[in-house]
Amino acid sequence: MSLPKPSGVYELTLGEHISADFELDFSALVVVEKVSMLQTLSNTFHFPDYFGLNWDAAFDCLLEVLDEHEKLDILVKLPVSANIDEDALAMLRQLMLDAIAMQPVNKQIRVFMINHG
Repeated sequence: MSLPKPSGVYELTLGEHISADFELDFSALVVVEKVSMLQTLSNTFHFPDYFGLNWDAAFDCLLEVLDEHEKLDILVKLPVSANIDEDALAMLRQLMLDAIAMQPVNKQIRVFMINHG
């Protein structure tokens, strides 16, 4: 598979595989909503203890993580059969897009989203 080169958020099909630097793995959850997304972000990227489980704090903490990398691939694994809060998923996608937009153009930050079942 030929992976897209520019920074951005991409959807993968079930048959596609990538080797990611970080995985946000929601695939084992029965319910995927705001709190579980924020907690998984915190756990995956080792946000500081004072992280407040809100989107603004997640943005700030994610920017700190991205500052440490010139090239980074993030895989977001979503379950097929779970109850997914579509508003929270849209916020997660926007969070990633906004954080990528704040990076210098010479960086390569890619987020790949895939449904697993």
